[in-house]
Amino acid sequence: TNPTDYIDFDPVNKRIISSDYGLGWATAASVPPGQGQHNGLDYMSLFGGPDILDRTKIRIDYRFIILIQLTEEWFPPNDIELVKDGPVRVLVKRGPTTTEGYRSFVRTAFPIDLSSLPGTLEHVRTSADLVEGVTGTYYDENNAGGVAIDGVPDSVQPTPFNQAWRQVTVGDGSNIQMASLDELGGTPYHYYQDDSTGDGDDTGDLRSFGDSGFGVTNPGSENFSLVTGQFFIPASEGNQGATYYEYFQDPLEVSAVPVRQYKTYLPLQIKE
Repeated sequence: TNPTDYIDFDPVNKRIISSDYGLGWATAASVPPGQGQHNGLDYMSLFGGPDILDRTKIRIDYRFIILIQLTEEWFPPNDIELVKDGPVRVLVKRGPTTTEGYRSFVRTAFPIDLSSLPGTLEHVRTSADLVEGVTGTYYDENNAGGVAIDGVPDSVQPTPFNQAWRQVTVGDGSNIQMASLDELGGTPYHYYQDDSTGDGDDTGDLRSFGDSGFGVTNPGSENFSLVTGQFFIPASEGNQGATYYEYFQDPLEVSAVPVRQYKTYLPLQIKE
């Protein structure tokens, strides 16, 4: 009965829209000419601001005589299927990937099965690359004070890795992403690349501008799910990555208990 609609799906642009963020999938219309199609995202806005996302990226390295690298463009661009657009949640499927969008939180589960590939899996990485020219701040567990996102390389340590979160603050908002990497095994690390120099071997706009995420070397499994959560908060709240990582690790749970009702009826006496 609550008339408030906290979240919507734009069927034309294939985007989830709320008051806190916008998140959109790559389509034939949204990918610029000369760039490869992919199954990931290529639109993100924070609190009514402009698009800050070049695209989401995947790197998978496996060795079969030589080292071979797969990118997000290796996965077929499946159709985008709206499953639910309710007042509280939007549920979208793209191929095997499921995305749940709420007003200020998004959860994505991306199952990957590489067991049919020959050779040995050596490395998996997932990240989000920003649009060239975006300015802001990047945080992770090893960079509590943050480093500037400006296209100039920074000295950011990939380890130690105890908490799988990273925060990007741009304009009026912050995007805090965390991941569950347990199924992969191997050795995880933080990934951050901020370099506006062109790279012909890259994807998207061929640059890494505040490109950040998580990687795993020597994974122990070739059949796993990349489960990520993203919180969207005002930039004025500062570095909140560790706090929201705890929320992601220990989410609210709903329990239901059946309750029986007993009614007592008093005897009715009728007098003639």
